[in-house]
Amino acid sequence: GVIEKRRKKNISGNSENNQAK
Repeated sequence: GVIEKRRKKNISGNSENNQAK
């Protein structure tokens, strides 16, 4: 449900942050 959607958002945010690093 909502948690799954938040997880997906976190995953995309994390990949963006990893690329910035």
